[in-house]
Amino acid sequence: MKTGYETKRVLSLDLYFPEGFGYNREKQVAEIRELHDRIRALPGVKNVTVGRPPDGGGMRTATVTLDGKKPLADNSQRTLYYTYVQPNYFQTLDIPLSLGRVFSQPHVQPDTVAILSESAAKELWPGKNPIGQKLVLDGSNQFHAKDELIPLGASYQVIGIAQDTRGGQIDGSDRANVRSNRLPD
Repeated sequence: MKTGYETKRVLSLDLYFPEGFGYNREKQVAEIRELHDRIRALPGVKNVTVGRPPDGGGMRTATVTLDGKKPLADNSQRTLYYTYVQPNYFQTLDIPLSLGRVFSQPHVQPDTVAILSESAAKELWPGKNPIGQKLVLDGSNQFHAKDELIPLGASYQVIGIAQDTRGGQIDGSDRANVRSNRLPD
């Protein structure tokens, strides 16, 4: 089965910080940055990124509305998979963009922008160019893990369309997804 992303030379690592050991948000971020730098310095490592892999890793879902409008009958039940990624995510996993651009570099302040999969773009804006369109993600009525960052009505502008990837869903329903480089406010 073709996945649509690099799988042979990629290592996925999940980190969990135990409660009661003083790992507040700032310390977690510092530990992740140090690990990121140490892995990048290893011989043979070409790149390191942060983001959930297309094949799962605790898939997140959010209800989507378009252009900041209130849900209508035709889009009130649209639910997509989403994740937050670093700007080099698509290059690291060799996921080509079919339209638009990738995220800005990490040293630039992230915008409220998103890159959609081809399937998500076709579902949300059939027959139209989705670049520049806006969508609102709301994960409040979806299942999420405790203390997980979720979008609560965050608005994103579409800057790119990535080729579909296959993930963990047998029926391929996880091809329709949104990736952003900005965490919810």
